[in-house]
Amino acid sequence: DTDDNWLTHTTVVCFSEFSRTSMLNAQGGRDHSLTNATLMVGGRTRPGVVGASSNVGMEPQAIDIATGELDSGGEVILPEHILRGLMVNAGIEEDIADLRVDGLPAAFQT
Repeated sequence: DTDDNWLTHTTVVCFSEFSRTSMLNAQGGRDHSLTNATLMVGGRTRPGVVGASSNVGMEPQAIDIATGELDSGGEVILPEHILRGLMVNAGIEEDIADLRVDGLPAAFQT
């Protein structure tokens, strides 16, 4: 297969453990924030964006973790969802890290 290369077998994950608010505070600066972003490429990751932010305050919105579509009854993606999704994608079905969340099927090809 001509599409078979190192990136086919490797998942690259980029994130920061620290972030700032998207909106400026009263002093014109940015405060610490628990909201962040993650970039995943390669392996069996699915192209596209999973998750969304609101138009008000750019806060994360709940999604259906299976489809990635907005769902007010869904879940806000946490770092635990990303890690659990990577583990399931690697074939580790049991929650050995005790993350207590489902993976993120919307981010991976089956």
